[in-house]
Amino acid sequence: VLVAIPVVFLAPGFFARRTLFPVDQALNLPPWSALAHETPHNPNLNDVATQMAPWAKAVRMAYKEGSLPWLDRWNGCGTPLAANGQSAPFSPFTILMLALPLARAFTLLAAIKLLLALSGSWLWLQEIKLSRAASLFGAVSFSLSLAMTAWLLFPHTAVIALWPWAFFAAELLRDESQRRRAFALLVSILTAWGLAGHPENAALGAGFLTIWIAARRLFGDRSEGWRILASTGLAGAAGEENAHDSRLRFQVCPVIGARGGEGNTRPGARPHGGAMDRPGEDPGRRGSERG
Repeated sequence: VLVAIPVVFLAPGFFARRTLFPVDQALNLPPWSALAHETPHNPNLNDVATQMAPWAKAVRMAYKEGSLPWLDRWNGCGTPLAANGQSAPFSPFTILMLALPLARAFTLLAAIKLLLALSGSWLWLQEIKLSRAASLFGAVSFSLSLAMTAWLLFPHTAVIALWPWAFFAAELLRDESQRRRAFALLVSILTAWGLAGHPENAALGAGFLTIWIAARRLFGDRSEGWRILASTGLAGAAGEENAHDSRLRFQVCPVIGARGGEGNTRPGARPHGGAMDRPGEDPGRRGSERG
């Protein structure tokens, strides 16, 4: 049932030559905006077409040419790419998207988010001993709520879909026989939060998790509450440390671009940063012509 729900919800993207990507947003942009056209089906999705998709494409181009996606040289004469956060170039979700063409990849990404939200909610609610019917109702209610469906194409839901998994891992910490595996799972989840592209929702999730553990202790779980809270805090610190190297690089990527793209991983690769180069043009030659 949990696997079927995302497929049914996104059926046109799976079984027809269609995509849930808002391609009609292009009609609002030059030169197409000069033509007679209807209003896009959902004007609120313009950010997906003008930000999320171009950033995703720039990340793909960087990986394809063998460099790291620090800067987007095709925008604004070289603008931060990794540092804008929402491009999420090192997120597991972004890596999964690389297997498919961009439009199809957004459909796959939406389905994975829904499946993670469903399965994580189900496991958490079962772990706190709710009935199967109640667990299914809670999982479906959360995964198809407006917190998820309205933002499926945005990086916000890459974090929100993993919220229930953190709650599930925290519950597993109560079982001594599973404590090590639960801690490793929690560290992995919190690391993914830090890389998924929306730190605001990561902070919200951490706040909700803290409130939940504190409430459990306040209303009867006095023997385990402090230990679970301490273990969760330690896991959060480990997850933050795992993402620290990427954040450090985000801070210095404008310097990398200013130096002409130092730090590319493949010798001889054209830097994915610095001046905005036209395809097929040698930027050094253009500079010498101007000088």
